[in-house]
Amino acid sequence: MAVADEVVEAYRAASTAPGRDETEEQVERFATEMLPVHARREAFRLVLLREAGLVRGFGYGFTGQHGMWWTE
Repeated sequence: MAVADEVVEAYRAASTAPGRDETEEQVERFATEMLPVHARREAFRLVLLREAGLVRGFGYGFTGQHGMWWTE
């Protein structure tokens, strides 16, 4: 399984849990739109937490550019 697929599975487990309640459509948007776009950003970094060979958590970030809403 590719790392991106593992990240999506961890995202799905966390984001569809009770209290978060994201839909499968939202998970697919993360998998097909958000994660691939973010992974191509400058200085993208991803860290994984693996337990018993499975991804149990992750975090990622990238360098923001001027014009992005959170850097302004």
